[in-house]
Amino acid sequence: MELPLGVIRRKRRRSHALKVVRERLNGKYRFKLAGYYVDGKRVRKYFETREAAETFIEAEKIRRENLGNRATRIDGALAEDALRASDALRSTHYTLFDAARLVAHAHKKLEPYSVRIDDAINEHVAGIELRRRSASVNEVADQFIANRRAKGKSKIYIRDLETRLARFRSVMGDRIIADITSSDVDHWIQSLKLDHKRKIIFVPF
Repeated sequence: MELPLGVIRRKRRRSHALKVVRERLNGKYRFKLAGYYVDGKRVRKYFETREAAETFIEAEKIRRENLGNRATRIDGALAEDALRASDALRSTHYTLFDAARLVAHAHKKLEPYSVRIDDAINEHVAGIELRRRSASVNEVADQFIANRRAKGKSKIYIRDLETRLARFRSVMGDRIIADITSSDVDHWIQSLKLDHKRKIIFVPF
């Protein structure tokens, strides 16, 4: 079964007539293409000569005609899919074509790693939520020191604790805990260039 293109679209897109408009800019003429839209958005396109603009218009007319011929041969299953997709996208700012292009791009990027699009999205959202619940090194260090004070630790202990944390805080203080990896800590320790005989004591939060 074949359905006309009008069945797929709830609102038929207005047909924009292409025409060449001559403009003068800084003493020179240029030729603007009026009525040119891409994905429903007006696009400003300029040419140095009228001939170049008219050549573009002819090519665009052929492209539109070919697209229209394909659209008239859409089968019922594809038309139904298009309607369902349009309904699913109603609450977003994406057009049906935008969504298809985005999915195709994501699939191309993730396919070499055998990662599904929905899995990548879920993992990314989980990372965002984890970072939102996390805190900076400085915030956690301050809370840890305050906790030790509240438990009645000696001034010498507190001063030693602050000294040990100071170097780490000077480098990582503004970083979010959830974003710091064991590799980051290893690189930081290596950057200290300490004597191998010295023991590194790292206070866990």
